[in-house]
Amino acid sequence: MMKYKKMFLSIALLLIGCFIGIIADRYLCFEMIVENKVSRVQEELLIEPESKFPIEKLTVIEKQKNIISKQKYKIFLYIDPYCDSCNDKFVTVERMYNILQKEKIGVNVIWKRTPKDSLVKAVAIPKSNQYVTECIQIMNEYPMYIITDASNEIVMMTDEESKVIQKLFSMEGVNKNKIVRASNTYLSGLIENLDKEKQSLVYFAMEGCPDCDRAVKILEENQIMNKYNVLTIYTEESYGEHKVADIGDLFMSLYEIEWYPSFLIMDGENFKFVGKEKESDLQEILGKGI
Repeated sequence: MMKYKKMFLSIALLLIGCFIGIIADRYLCFEMIVENKVSRVQEELLIEPESKFPIEKLTVIEKQKNIISKQKYKIFLYIDPYCDSCNDKFVTVERMYNILQKEKIGVNVIWKRTPKDSLVKAVAIPKSNQYVTECIQIMNEYPMYIITDASNEIVMMTDEESKVIQKLFSMEGVNKNKIVRASNTYLSGLIENLDKEKQSLVYFAMEGCPDCDRAVKILEENQIMNKYNVLTIYTEESYGEHKVADIGDLFMSLYEIEWYPSFLIMDGENFKFVGKEKESDLQEILGKGI
């Protein structure tokens, strides 16, 4: 009888050990001693298109306290916190988060290495949307955008923001008009000294563009610009030179801009996009407003 008890105890301990091992392998970073130094062992992982995104292997900076509704799609930006040339992505991610959340599209950041608290705060999205690769080493290049569906299946990987928006617009269940309206609301929030009695005008400009200079000159001479709350957004090339720049061509993609200058007239929920027009027609269109 004692023999069977010992055998049963051995089997039970073996099963418990296997269970603990599986849990540890999934959720913990192992430490090993090499030459009297403790080092962490990370799992190397190459993320590939049309595969399952291993979100369970990432460490969230701050767990979500409230239950949120199911998201249609998720966007993850994989980035190194100490890559100076990546800093401009912070602005793009913040814009994406504010614009896309109304369409139940989540926007998240994956830090290649543990960032400083100042960097976590610099990315103006919740800490619950920021992850760190503590226990895995992602072998893919960065910065990189990953789009997944609600089941975390990868549907696209790219390093271009414009391709992210183009892909979203083509995906099932995504309301393009709703996203554009959310972008209108975001842009309205960037206008300083907003006069509610006036309509708003977003001027999409390109530095050194002769057509832009001529158009603005005509509008100013006819005092048309004075009719609006005006926000000027320059192309990405002017980032750092002007207050608002279209980093990653995000707004160019959202409004499908093909010509500079282009304009967006907004009046409450109503809006009108104005692209390539003759100078005389442009003067008339903007003179009337909505």
